[in-house]
Amino acid sequence: MRFLRQGLLGLFILSLTAGLLGYAGQVIRDAVEARMAHETKAPERRERVFAVRTVTPEAETVTPQLAAFGRIESRRTLDIRAQVAGEIVELAEGFVEGGTVEAG
Repeated sequence: MRFLRQGLLGLFILSLTAGLLGYAGQVIRDAVEARMAHETKAPERRERVFAVRTVTPEAETVTPQLAAFGRIESRRTLDIRAQVAGEIVELAEGFVEGGTVEAG
């Protein structure tokens, strides 16, 4: 008798669970169908407006100025050597080490 009562109770709980799941599925299906049948109207979109400051353009020549600190070195160098061997005993008064050299 106890076995029969437990079996019937289990069968009742199983059928109740299946019925509730079926009911929940039916409710969800009806909600989806109602949502699909209802024609949604897109909200009216307004164009966004921005306020900006404007300036009248004027033609002018602009020269960029750059202030920098450092040392400038030439990529090219020149070594001047005498054609004959010997010691340099005197330099000209206008000689400047690292100065410019003119042709001639």
